[in-house]
Amino acid sequence: MESGWRHLINSFWRQPVASLSKSSAPLYWWFRSPVGRRMLAQERELIDQCRKHYGGKFMAQVSGAGVSLLGKLNNQQIKAAIYPSRPAKMSKKLAGYSWLVSELVQMPLEADSVDFLVLHHALEFSEDPHAVLREASRVLSPQGHLLLIGFNPYSLFGLRKSMQLILRKTIPWAHHSLSRGRVADWLRLMNCEPLNVAFGFYSFPVQSNRLLRYSQSIDSALSRFGLAGGGFYVIHASKNVAGWVGTMKTESSRSHLIRFPQVAATKNYKQIDQSQIK
Repeated sequence: MESGWRHLINSFWRQPVASLSKSSAPLYWWFRSPVGRRMLAQERELIDQCRKHYGGKFMAQVSGAGVSLLGKLNNQQIKAAIYPSRPAKMSKKLAGYSWLVSELVQMPLEADSVDFLVLHHALEFSEDPHAVLREASRVLSPQGHLLLIGFNPYSLFGLRKSMQLILRKTIPWAHHSLSRGRVADWLRLMNCEPLNVAFGFYSFPVQSNRLLRYSQSIDSALSRFGLAGGGFYVIHASKNVAGWVGTMKTESSRSHLIRFPQVAATKNYKQIDQSQIK
């Protein structure tokens, strides 16, 4: 049983975490702030590099940023965006997506169906990040690729989050602090082998265009070296299935996935009308 002082310290340290459904609107605007734009641009660059090499036919993203992370796809590729609640803001660049509103621990996708999945700061803003990762592993196809983007607690960004403990917690600071090592261990438990990790955003997380301009050269230099002190990390993992032998999947074997909204029947699921995208 915890002592009184330990209980007080833990209560102070363990601040409430905003779920992705509640934080999607604040995240949308934060990623349009000076710091958010810089970070999102670097994240997109790393995502594009991986997608061009490993992206398959069926791709999906989970993000509260309200932006497209899968880039421009050809006519043979299908992309979906999954949200735990109806997003308050959506970018026009998401018009080509199939929009799915569903609990992240019960995605309306069949098992082994997604070739390339991006979890963009989805674990930090989840009540049960381990369950979200388990569900991501379920829908990922054998030898499919997963990109997991998270805030790095061992960075200037993580230090800024710690400073917010004495202030009012706001987005994006009200999130789980998940180190890349911890997440990598979880991935291995889900039969997903981490292949690579990259870091980015070494600038001071201060909403000042002048300071960001001054630190841009340092940020670029440190990014080239890939040092582990960046404000965010990108873990690239692949799903391993024992005894699985890769075969070419025909169009007929995946015809039921052509329309993402019809892939599975779950009670907490609906599609967003794309005419509402602004």
